[in-house]
Amino acid sequence: MLVNKNLLKPNEFASFLYDEFSFLNSDDRDLHNDIVKSGEILTPLVVTTDYVVISGVRRLTIINQLSTITEVPVLITEYHSTDLNQAIIIRYNIQRRKSLVEIAKEYEALQITYNLKQGADHESNRFKTGKKEQKILIESTNSAKSIEKTITRIISSKKMRMSLYGETHTESWSNVNREFTKGIQANTIYENLKKEKESRENKKRTTQTKLLNTDFIKILNKDSSDLSDDIEDETVDCIPTSPPYALKIVKYVKDKVKKGNSLGEEETIEEFVANRMVVLRECKRIIKKSGSIFINIMDQRKDGRILRLESKIADAFEDEGMVLINRMIWFKNNPTYESNSGFQKSMEYILHFVKNPDDYKWNTDWLDNKITFLGDLTYGEVGKKRKIRDVITYEFPLEEDSSYIAGKLKTNVINNTYLKNLLEKRGYTLSHQALFPLEVPLICVLSTTDPNDLVVDVWGGLSTSGIAAYANNCRYIGIDQSGLYSAMASERLEDFIQTYLPIERNNN
Repeated sequence: MLVNKNLLKPNEFASFLYDEFSFLNSDDRDLHNDIVKSGEILTPLVVTTDYVVISGVRRLTIINQLSTITEVPVLITEYHSTDLNQAIIIRYNIQRRKSLVEIAKEYEALQITYNLKQGADHESNRFKTGKKEQKILIESTNSAKSIEKTITRIISSKKMRMSLYGETHTESWSNVNREFTKGIQANTIYENLKKEKESRENKKRTTQTKLLNTDFIKILNKDSSDLSDDIEDETVDCIPTSPPYALKIVKYVKDKVKKGNSLGEEETIEEFVANRMVVLRECKRIIKKSGSIFINIMDQRKDGRILRLESKIADAFEDEGMVLINRMIWFKNNPTYESNSGFQKSMEYILHFVKNPDDYKWNTDWLDNKITFLGDLTYGEVGKKRKIRDVITYEFPLEEDSSYIAGKLKTNVINNTYLKNLLEKRGYTLSHQALFPLEVPLICVLSTTDPNDLVVDVWGGLSTSGIAAYANNCRYIGIDQSGLYSAMASERLEDFIQTYLPIERNNN
């Protein structure tokens, strides 16, 4: 039947569920042009008995702008406007072309209408009806296999915006939609908000954590370029450390970062070397004449060219008077894949420096034939003193049904599950993924220290070096300019101290 357009009113839920009509939207422009061209509404509006529009609010908006159309075809339902809820509106708009954000709004509206929250009674008729409505909604998109996860991410993004920024439902949906219309993928929007949430939670927890400070282990939150107030000249026995990677390949937390020491974000190799040398000069000051400095460096390519970072660091440190006496290779079986025209980069270097190559501490008696946990790290037949290899590899046990012929795999896989769970229990989210394995600082500590010696890591991170030091009865100072990493390191070391006793080691 036809009714005068002045009798029609939009439903109260339309502005929440669906975007307002806009000529900036191509679908809205096309709909407007089709109605103007035809001079009439071809598809009836679905209305209540008192003429509230259930489906067709966009068409109502357009005809209210046109003086040429006064009467509109309508389909009157059994509902009165007081009966309307969001579920009814969604059901009658199921075939309308909608954006993913609009579908997510509908999906959330059904969750609220039918109380589909976690812990609800799954056997109740209300719950079953709600899940059925959601299934119908998803299937109407013709992409049911992939869209449900996407709209769930969109809803989660909306909720996180409300929590993070104090936005209302309407404001949050509007801002999520704004990012979506810019072409930002739903997963990217979600991950960015998740990182922001984790960062805020980590920052809050950091202020509540007291850094570890005992006579045996100490964590310092500061820049290592000047340690004169903390460590005296030539008092450190071993420095196993891993400077931040170059050329922005890892994103580090940048709280309390001084200008000019931008944690691997230098634009040039010259800046990278210069910034690292500021700290390495301080290492030279604090290391004993008999002490050792181990630097973990990964080389990289830029514009297709090998940069030889380890050589440039080695040359620069030797120019400061230090001597390179060992260069080990840390072999990685499963490095990050590189899609370039070149060999796959599969290793990192460990450079061993001393002040005097004729007089530095070097232990071998801890290496005996009973030691099995080091595997291929050591070499030597029965009856001979075992030696540390200059290529570090890791054993990975094969499953019985493996098709590999080799008896072992060599890999750099680092299992952070325990650390991740520990930090979550203590209110943190692990954001530092550039951890080196325990074996790296372990061989440095075992081969160049005695019990009660002092081990220092000037780029301490999460203090893997501290675990190696404590396990071998050495004192430890870990230094990092990130408050978050320093707090996490304290939590990690405190847990390790409470769980394990140092091993007994006899160095003769």
